[in-house]
Amino acid sequence: MRTPAVDLDTRTRLIDAARELFAEHGYEDVTVRDLCAAADANVALVSYHFGDKHGLYTEVVREAVAHMRAFNEALEAA
Repeated sequence: MRTPAVDLDTRTRLIDAARELFAEHGYEDVTVRDLCAAADANVALVSYHFGDKHGLYTEVVREAVAHMRAFNEALEAA
């Protein structure tokens, strides 16, 4: 049985791999198998954590937007 920490680590590895591969190759040219190979994760875990490739892509975009907002807020505060 997986522990929550292991699940979180796998989820993080998938997001990190997706960020890199989507940026380098684009959404259409990256497969779930590519993502899982880069993240050292089982293909089924994309479905488990994100529903599908689009869900993982959405999470990567959401994370990027959050970083941009935080950066803009820091600039405004300075």
